[in-house]
Amino acid sequence: MKMKNGLPLQGGLAMALLSLSANAFSHVRWFVEDKEQYSAVRFDVDTLSLVLVLCAVLYGVFCIFLNAQNDKNSILSVSLFKRFSLKGVEWSLLKASVALMFIANMFGPSFVAPNLDGALVGKDLFFILQGMILISLAFSEVVLGVAVLALTSSIVVFYGMDLAVDYAFEFVGLAIFFCLLGMRKAALTRRYLPWSEMDYVDMAVHALRIGVGLQLVVLAIHNKFMNPALGLAFLGDYPSFNFMHFLGIKQFDDIHFVLSAGLAELSFGLLLVLNIATRFVALSVMFFFSLTSFLLGYHELVGHLVILAALLIIALHPSRAKQSFAKLAAGIPVFHRVERV
Repeated sequence: MKMKNGLPLQGGLAMALLSLSANAFSHVRWFVEDKEQYSAVRFDVDTLSLVLVLCAVLYGVFCIFLNAQNDKNSILSVSLFKRFSLKGVEWSLLKASVALMFIANMFGPSFVAPNLDGALVGKDLFFILQGMILISLAFSEVVLGVAVLALTSSIVVFYGMDLAVDYAFEFVGLAIFFCLLGMRKAALTRRYLPWSEMDYVDMAVHALRIGVGLQLVVLAIHNKFMNPALGLAFLGDYPSFNFMHFLGIKQFDDIHFVLSAGLAELSFGLLLVLNIATRFVALSVMFFFSLTSFLLGYHELVGHLVILAALLIIALHPSRAKQSFAKLAAGIPVFHRVERV
């Protein structure tokens, strides 16, 4: 899988685009299983691979440049960092996506995700555990958050950490988000806690952003870098996804596509965790998840409903967590010296 010829200009541009945006099969285990014929595959350190790594680095540098516009009074700054509220519709969309995902799962053999066989849980627990999410939607967001956390624990128990790690960070971030969103209602009265409603919203979005970002990082490492065989098996079933061949770039083997997808997910995830150009990155991930949902159909769409709604919230509400946590610390008595009178 070595590069045979020099890198043409059009190939370099196309690969740069791919390395910045390839997110073609994040949850690749939804579509394929480990296949023995690919078990010995490893990434080659060749010129093309180094170009892909360089492109991912350049994407990160570009996002850092965008992030530096935060303190500038310009159209770019406003478009990237101004908060846009949908008057609570975004919270309802996230809850609706949770409901739709679990309703779809209740009518299929999957538990939470397409690659988790519901038979391993048992018929009764299959409906009880997923049904508790739907029932909790009728109560406060705090109850929903606790239910999501309990469901995450059940994935670890029934399927082991090797499979659960593909969902744990996203679900934990979602659980914390819902809990904080529910607690903000109590904050409106300001009877007990000194934090405002927006402080709770900021911290909730902060938790959601970190959860989604860490999940993308885990998917890149666990499903791409540690096990490129999964990506190769996917491309064996869906060869058209390596569209570089249609551009006439024959040097771009399937293993390079897997590498580029992993680098893209890693870049997106790290930038979200570090809160760098959050809106730009979140919208980028939304675009590619939407595209793959259209191309791959039902499983991809249902599986990504929640993360798409979460990314919309992250894009609408660029996190101001530093200010919120500063207020939080200021409101806890243990952080202050209380002088006796």
